[in-house]
Amino acid sequence: MDIPRTGLSQFRNFSRTGLAIRWTGDVVAVIPMLAFVFVRAALVIKALPVIKFKGLHFFTAT
Repeated sequence: MDIPRTGLSQFRNFSRTGLAIRWTGDVVAVIPMLAFVFVRAALVIKALPVIKFKGLHFFTAT
């Protein structure tokens, strides 16, 4: 018969297996990615009128 684990025991197991560091790293890596996606979306939205007016030639013209 297995004895149910307490919250502290589960936390120790979580930290010993390295899952705490892995989850922390995943969360920290996602934050800059979301910021990049937000900035890129904002720039594309602001550039849409110019792209519609000048076409894709807007990117290659000097």
